[in-house]
Amino acid sequence: MGIHASASRSSLTRRAARWLSLLAAPLLAGGCVFLPPAEIAQLAPRPRHGAGLSPYRYPGAEGRPIEGFLALPSGPAAPARSPCLLFLHGQIGFWRSYRPYALQLARLGYGVLYINYYSARVVNLKEGTRPFEERVARLRLLLEDMARGVDALAAHPRCDPGGVTVVGFSLGGSYAFHVAALRPRKVAAIVSFYGGYRFEPLMDTWDIRLAYLFADEDGRRWHQWFARQDPLSLIGKIRAPVLLLHGRKDTWIPSRQATEYLEALQGRGIPADLALLPEANHDFMFSFNPSAGQRAVGHLVNFLERRVLASLRMGCSPGGYGALPPCPESVPAQTASQPGNRGASPILHSDPAPDPRP
Repeated sequence: MGIHASASRSSLTRRAARWLSLLAAPLLAGGCVFLPPAEIAQLAPRPRHGAGLSPYRYPGAEGRPIEGFLALPSGPAAPARSPCLLFLHGQIGFWRSYRPYALQLARLGYGVLYINYYSARVVNLKEGTRPFEERVARLRLLLEDMARGVDALAAHPRCDPGGVTVVGFSLGGSYAFHVAALRPRKVAAIVSFYGGYRFEPLMDTWDIRLAYLFADEDGRRWHQWFARQDPLSLIGKIRAPVLLLHGRKDTWIPSRQATEYLEALQGRGIPADLALLPEANHDFMFSFNPSAGQRAVGHLVNFLERRVLASLRMGCSPGGYGALPPCPESVPAQTASQPGNRGASPILHSDPAPDPRP
């Protein structure tokens, strides 16, 4: 009885979330405006193309389909292969709202697959009624669903075979590190927009504390276990370069989490950058003031140019990450920092927006 009721509630919750996503996506996307042509020309030195968008599905864990949309450069000058990015939405979803950014990056020469990683299953952080082992298994299947997106892009004929950049937002930014740990030979870089890097304080919100208070033993075990599954625990499994983007005024995930995680990454010799946006709060990519989001796009393109494209041009990477072999000689400073070499300050204060041209 309880199991059927729980399944029914889960189904209703999923349907409600999808309807809310459809209703809210146009509103949220309204805050994501495209840059004027002159500003796009300043944003990146790469030639502009058209952009095509098509529905895309791939088999996730257990063969269940994961739905998404794939944006690719189009037009006579479009490259035969592009560096490809996998977008992971945040905890609430709203995955269709990433369409404007996917198209903007496609016009700059990148391929972007943005997915609904809840297509096959929804894992609620509170997960109030399931046995502990089932909750853990469902989270691992959810992460495998995302990792299969890396597999799909790595095998796609329009994607550069040098590796996939995993880009996550909020909880998706945290999950991006799990995906990279699952596919270290296929991930060329990791980008996290306002992600959480230590879960323990994030599990201390009033609603989760309340759920914990009334939880059974399985619920308490889940809360304690999940708090230990944060990106900080994965540093030993991460090899690809990292870009963290965070708002200084983030009241949901304090920016100090990003600065502390940057130090931890550097301590392991992982090339990492942090862009702090001084006036931005959480979810700044969907603010009605698009300046923070477009500054973040500038940092993203800058990072891809220095850390990913330069390695693809050379056919090797300074750390041997992704599908590329290690570079036999030192890499120029403007391309990527050597592991263990901090170089210039990796903390970028986004005011004004950076010019990514070398």
